[in-house]
Amino acid sequence: MADPTDTQFKQIHDQQIHDQLDSIRKVNEKMSAVNETMLMQIDRNHHNIVALQSLKQELDDFKEAACPVLRSAHIDEVKRVKLSYACSLN
Repeated sequence: MADPTDTQFKQIHDQQIHDQLDSIRKVNEKMSAVNETMLMQIDRNHHNIVALQSLKQELDDFKEAACPVLRSAHIDEVKRVKLSYACSLN
């Protein structure tokens, strides 16, 4: 028959192991929740990056199309102002 002290020691040891495993499970659950939250944030960030890249491309396309028109309009406006000024001198 086992010594009562050995039995008590084994029970205490088993309880400590059970408590440690319980703590590890709780930490694991929290870490899993954190990981899931991080993955969702990464997914949202990726979506935002793709959307921003698309908007940047649209802006670049618009600028490419608009710059010659705006430059021409600016040149026409400068000519108009110079002509207006020249006319006002006469």
